[in-house]
Formats: sequence, structure tokens, C-alpha cells
Amino acid sequence: LACKHDSGPATTEQGTTSPPPAAQKPEPTAKPAGGPGAPFLWRVTGKDTEESYLFGTMHLGVNAEKQVHPTAWSAFEKSEQVVVEIVSSEISVAQAQELFFLTDPQGLRKGLSDAQWTTLRENIKGYPEEQLARTSPLMASVLISSSWLPSQPPMDQYIENRARTARKSVHGLESFEETRSFAHSDYHIGYLAVMLDDIGRAKTELLSMHSAYLRGDRGAMVDLVFSKENMAKFPKLYEELFLARNKAWIPKLERHFQNGRTFVAVGAGHLLGDHSVVAMLEAKGYEVEPILK
Repeated sequence: LACKHDSGPATTEQGTTSPPPAAQKPEPTAKPAGGPGAPFLWRVTGKDTEESYLFGTMHLGVNAEKQVHPTAWSAFEKSEQVVVEIVSSEISVAQAQELFFLTDPQGLRKGLSDAQWTTLRENIKGYPEEQLARTSPLMASVLISSSWLPSQPPMDQYIENRARTARKSVHGLESFEETRSFAHSDYHIGYLAVMLDDIGRAKTELLSMHSAYLRGDRGAMVDLVFSKENMAKFPKLYEELFLARNKAWIPKLERHFQNGRTFVAVGAGHLLGDHSVVAMLEAKGYEVEPILK
């Protein structure tokens, strides 16, 4: 379920099915010296709840076992339940098709210029043209992004599988209907068009974000995810992708916190910046502190 760009417009979110492998994969981003960098991990306490955790993921291109600091998995093991953005195992094949493809057989082709369409075809390998023309703009940007990153199992799927193996309960913050609404937002075609107009820059931004994530560099991630230039270009997309969803998640998270020690795993972008889940929980009276910053 390749879906939302939760680490920022250049990055992606993943669920039940992975994009087809690219013909050639880039060299993996250099590993941080001395092993994984500090995890994007926060401890949540207060308001008569048990200690819980917020963990920021990068949905593609990261080996969860080898490239995530073990402190994150220690917090995972301490937790009784796991909360993710959407429970991918509950998405059927038919629903995945509904998320990833348009009803109009030429929908994507109609939304792009000839030059943009040519660039898209050059950067997505293994898709017949008629299938590519039906691909949703969001899915198309995910497919391009995944071809630039090292091929690794999606971190979200790894977390969900690990939780089920450990017999922890797994809960989603969003329903299929909410995910479908976001996946087919009108804002995605505009983002894809800009991405295709300057494909080199988009790739550089994504690889820089990948490197910052592996280093545990929160400052660099904020600068990349919430760059003034990108936010000026896509204000409505940022509002829908981050602000609106973060607000909607807070009451759901509070209910989960009341039910026991919780490990929350969402795209790192949701935990960074002035309007993050972290900031909103603090405004609600919780104590939220970074671990191994």
C-alpha cells in the first residue's frame, strides 16, 4: 500500500503492497559512523497515563532491523499496544486497487504535459503505458521515489508484523475511507508535475532526507521536510498532509494512551515542526521528551 508522503513531499508512506523494483537501484546512502543515529523517538508521560512512545518512521529505503537505533525497539518491547497510521493488513486487494488507480483510463496522462509524461515514463520502469496512465498521481510519485532509495521492506509493514508476532494489539489512526480521501486529493497532481519538472532536485532532496534520517539529524529533517520553498509551493498539500491529520490524530492518541503503554509509529514529519503531534500533545498537558536526541 504505497501511499502518503509522510516524511515530506519527497518521501513516501507504505502499506500492503510494494512498488515494482526498478531496473537499477542507487547506491545505498552512506551509513552513519558508528552505527544507527539517534532514533526519532519521544517519551510521552502525564495526565494519569502510562509511559508511551512516539516513533518517527521513514517509510521506504531503511532497514528497520539494522539501521534503526535499538532504543526504538526497546521502547517497542516495553509497550502493550502499537498504533500506526493505517493497519495495512486490513486493506484488501480491491481496496488497494481503489487507492492506487484512477477510474479514467487516461487520467494521469491527461493531467501532465507531454514533457512531464515523458519524464514519468523514463523514471518508472516495469509498468505498461496503459497501466501507468491509470495510476494515481500519489502512487506515481511513490513509485519514482522508491526507485531512488535502497530496496528494503517497508518499515510500517515491519512494525505491524513485529507487533503481531509479539502478540501486541495493533490499531490504526485512519480508516480506509480517510486514506482514500487523502490518496485522491486534487493537490497530488500539482506536486507530481513540479516533481517531474525538476526531477534532479526532487531526487537530491529525497536522498538528503534519507541520509538525515539515518543520522538521526532532526534539525536537517525539519529543514528538508518543511522547507520554505516547498511550503510556499504546496500550502494546501502541507495543510492536508500534516496539520489536518495531526489534529485529527490527537483525540485518538489520547484514548490509546488511556488503554495502556503505547508505541506510536507514524511518518517522522508528523513529529517535527511547530504543528507536530509532539507540539499538540504538549499543548494538551502531556510531557513529551526526546530520547537520545
